[in-house]
Amino acid sequence: RLKKLERGDMQSIDWLDALTVDEMRNIIAEEKPKLGPMLYIDLPQFDYPVVFCERIIDLPPAPSTLSGLHDPEIEYDNLLETKHRLLTRAYRRGHLGKDLKPNAQIRNYLNVCVIFSVFMT
Repeated sequence: RLKKLERGDMQSIDWLDALTVDEMRNIIAEEKPKLGPMLYIDLPQFDYPVVFCERIIDLPPAPSTLSGLHDPEIEYDNLLETKHRLLTRAYRRGHLGKDLKPNAQIRNYLNVCVIFSVFMT
């Protein structure tokens, strides 16, 4: 109410303002240390009411031109990323030679991938 009075939104009555404004300022000064940090937000004032209304439009769904594509390798790990990760870890540890060649399991998996890709073409 004090802000409304200062902005001129409320009618000013001199004898009443002299009593109440001083009392309100005293109350605010007493309560302020008890509250701790405060954030004061002063919103802009407009002479005329501002009305916002968002239009809700029901548009028909657009025809979909997407088609499904099955990728059988989507669930497998990316071999290049795995190899890069192994080499990076080995380099950070200081010995690089052990991870340069694939182990037996990775070698067999690579052979299956190569054979599979030959049959797919």
